[in-house]
Amino acid sequence: MSSTHTRTHTRTEARVRAVVMDVFETLTGACSWGILDPEVMFRWQEDLLQMLVYGAIVEFEFQFQASSGSQPDRGLRFTVHENGQVVSSSPTGGVDYAQFPQGTQVHVVVRPNPESWRKHLHRFPNWTSKGEFVAGDGVEFSRYSKQGYGVISKKVGAWDD
Repeated sequence: MSSTHTRTHTRTEARVRAVVMDVFETLTGACSWGILDPEVMFRWQEDLLQMLVYGAIVEFEFQFQASSGSQPDRGLRFTVHENGQVVSSSPTGGVDYAQFPQGTQVHVVVRPNPESWRKHLHRFPNWTSKGEFVAGDGVEFSRYSKQGYGVISKKVGAWDD
C-alpha cells in the first residue's frame, strides 16, 4: 500500500504582492522617522517579493540596531503561511518609530525554505548571507492576508510598547 502526500498552498504572485504591500506600508514609518532610506526599503520590497513568490523563504525580520557596534535588540518578524491559515488582515502601521533614536540602523534578515532556497539562490545575488534573528518568540503584532496567503508578524526583543 502506498500513500501520497498532497501539499496545497495559496501562493500566487498577486496574493504575495498584496501582502508585501501591507508589510511595507507598516515599514514606511521608519522612512518618515528618518531611520530607513526609502530607496533601501523599496529594494528590500522587490527582493522579498521575489523570494516569497518563489517560496524561497519562510520568515523574514526587520531589525533595529540603536547604536553602531551593538547587536539589533528589536525586530519585526514575519512568518509566512500559505496554507489558508491566515484569513484576515490587521490595519497597517501601528509601530511607534519615535522610540528609536536618530542613527538607528534597520536591517533585514531572512530564514530560507530549504526546499527552494538553493534552487532559486541565483535570483537573489545580494542575499548570500541570511543573518541571525533577534532572540525570543515575540508577541503577535499583526496579520496580513490575501485569499488565504499571509504572514503573521511578531514584535521580538526589547520593545518599549
